[in-house]
Amino acid sequence: MKRTTALLTASLLLISTAASLAAETQFSVGQSSPKPSPTPASFSVGSATTLPSPKASSKTATAAPTDAAADGRATFSVGAQTTAAKTTNAAATQAQTPSTSTGGRRIDYSQIPALVTSNLDVIKSKNAYQSAIASTMDTDESLADALDSYDETVWKFASSKDQLYAQYAAGLLTDEIYTEQRAALDAQEDAALEGIDKQIEQLQKARNNTLYQQETASLRIVSTQRSMTDAAQAAFLGYHSLNEKLLAAKKQLEYLEWQEGLAKTKRAKNLISQDAYNKAFDALRPQKDAIDTIVTNLRKNELGFKTAVGLPLTTAISFGELPALDVGAIPLRSRDADCDTYVKHSIDIQNAVAAARKANLDLYNDDVNGFDRDNANLSYEQTVEKAKSEFEASYDALQDAYKTYQNTGKAHQDKLKELTKLNVKYDKGIASKNAVLSQEYAVYQSERNLKAAQIDLYSQFQKYLNGLYL
Repeated sequence: MKRTTALLTASLLLISTAASLAAETQFSVGQSSPKPSPTPASFSVGSATTLPSPKASSKTATAAPTDAAADGRATFSVGAQTTAAKTTNAAATQAQTPSTSTGGRRIDYSQIPALVTSNLDVIKSKNAYQSAIASTMDTDESLADALDSYDETVWKFASSKDQLYAQYAAGLLTDEIYTEQRAALDAQEDAALEGIDKQIEQLQKARNNTLYQQETASLRIVSTQRSMTDAAQAAFLGYHSLNEKLLAAKKQLEYLEWQEGLAKTKRAKNLISQDAYNKAFDALRPQKDAIDTIVTNLRKNELGFKTAVGLPLTTAISFGELPALDVGAIPLRSRDADCDTYVKHSIDIQNAVAAARKANLDLYNDDVNGFDRDNANLSYEQTVEKAKSEFEASYDALQDAYKTYQNTGKAHQDKLKELTKLNVKYDKGIASKNAVLSQEYAVYQSERNLKAAQIDLYSQFQKYLNGLYL
């Protein structure tokens, strides 16, 4: 029976590519406002990016404080009276995140893993894996041929020896001639088999290498997909985070514009100096520049997302809302159990395992000695310790983000309580509309901070789960 070796079979991966879309993504960029006219400024009430109106005083005009012109109440248009609960609802409505992308293909967070398969690096890693499979199969075929050649050589010389012996048994050869010719056949066989043995040894060494390359190529696919998924998810969350900053920056600009208008009114009545008005006016430009910077970063963030998922940069897209986050599940995570899962699914550890396996099993590689095997095993142990440290950092970052979210939520509730108290004082005529507007602005900012903390918590939790490969 001929000696054979099992050929490695592997299924080829199917590579999918995303369809190219032609539309260009556009952002709406606000233009810088010119120097304002001398007319007093006022807020526009009712949009998602404006301050809510303060509660109107139940007092008559004669009951208002006499310094109305000084605090701006005489020139500020006050909306209908609202309750503290209505103020809270208005702030909650403003917490919704509008999209700065204009139409185009809607991208939901859950679609990201499937979209990443079209990333160029992911496609290259799959092609490399296919090449590694083909190389292994070629090597297996060559090794099988070499083993067949060995068997054939043994059979050929055995046949020749049998024929020689038959001649000797028939008395056609003398003892001396038979011994001489048999020794010559043995020498030829040894030389032929020695050459085939060397070929088999080289092919077995090559097969160990190709199997290692195939294993690492397979891990590289997973690693690349994870990396691109992480990048795309970070860009998706980054979009929402930047959008929150954009909302807050626009609201602050409105507030500064209102203050500038109020300062202009006071200046017209000689209630403040020109320097005081200039200070209010000069505060507008840095805020407008900050808005432009955020819009620019939104563009860059969207381009980064398209690159990560393999979409053409000219594709028009819009981001969907964030999925619901089970905040209560975060403090229930088991540090020890999750650490074991993290180590189990670590690509770095799996690569170290493959390297150690190759070093321990590559019996035909003269370059691999005991020191190299020990070094590979040590590298594996170090990689495990590194993975554990990475997990600990991820776990701590998640818990810190959770605490920040809780504290930010408490701070927001405190701002709401302060606003409720201030509204009561305003009804009694002992607080100005300016004070109410300032507190409502503080409530709005605290709600933006809460939203930003929520997005950061979501980001940290997603990174944590990605590390567990969940």
